[in-house]
Amino acid sequence: MDDWLAIAAATDVAVSLIAPGIAIKGLGVSFASKHLRMLDPKRYAVLDEVISEGLGFARNPKGYALFIYCLQEFLARHELPYSVATLESGLFYLIRQQVRARQD
Repeated sequence: MDDWLAIAAATDVAVSLIAPGIAIKGLGVSFASKHLRMLDPKRYAVLDEVISEGLGFARNPKGYALFIYCLQEFLARHELPYSVATLESGLFYLIRQQVRARQD
């Protein structure tokens, strides 16, 4: 875990960063991405079940990389002063009720 987080602090290639986290026993994309978000909320966001089901991003390394890319592109295109994690959090709150309603 220490080696993985040290590498994550030094680089921002999302697809190559999430894979070593997923390889840690007990961490899937959701928990691995939560670790990355805590490490650097400006660059990383959480890809959990709500975001995956609500927006259609796969919970695997390529899906995580695409999710981060889309968040970064949205922020840049609209010249928003928010972090990737702040945008993800807002999206989570917007879609979670719809996702939960479908599950019931």
